[in-house]
Amino acid sequence: MKLEKILTKWFDEYEIKARIFPVIILSLPFILLGISLQMPSFLFAESFFIILFCKVLMGFVQTKGNDYQDRMIKEWGGLPSTRYIRKADKKYTIEFKNKFINKVKKLLDIELDIKNDQSIITVFSAIRAYLHNFDKRKNWHKFDIDYGFFRNLSGLRIWIIGSYFSAVSVYIVLFLFQHADTSEHIVFSWLILFLMFLIIQFYSPKACQRNAVHYAESVIMSFFEMPE
Repeated sequence: MKLEKILTKWFDEYEIKARIFPVIILSLPFILLGISLQMPSFLFAESFFIILFCKVLMGFVQTKGNDYQDRMIKEWGGLPSTRYIRKADKKYTIEFKNKFINKVKKLLDIELDIKNDQSIITVFSAIRAYLHNFDKRKNWHKFDIDYGFFRNLSGLRIWIIGSYFSAVSVYIVLFLFQHADTSEHIVFSWLILFLMFLIIQFYSPKACQRNAVHYAESVIMSFFEMPE
């Protein structure tokens, strides 16, 4: 069975991709270190620790993702889901926004004030809950998961690099004392892992912003197209 199929027995799709996958990525250097040391007991202990404290690590990942999002809200001038509904924003016409306000009133019985960010944030949360319950297509769901994954990954960038250099430092010391596997495929694996983490450093923030935009657009349009 694939890892994802096994995990779906205990976690939902969002938890798996947006929280557990970043935990696995964060743990990769120490998993590779365990393989490099050729010590099954060390690798088993690592795996046991990750599984045992999975919920704690998922919470840590979520916290770092939320911290990153808070910084990005200031940098972006608000999440796209907030900006696009503001009266002054040009993404959607004022005619569309007036129709959207009426839609919110009819389906949610909430007054939306497009001049007030807190009102927009409150309404958007209510729209998400409504779509979770009544939108069978769920076109927005993929972007929600992708945004959560790249947001959390972006928040972990310093920790991921720290994890890599901590593990590789131990490997180099043991390599010098000939207590580690020095075969070409192991050394190559360390290089590939470094390149992967380097890509994460530069790609994940851009992917986070892109998916935040797609998520906002898809939620707004999915709700707007819901039957009354």
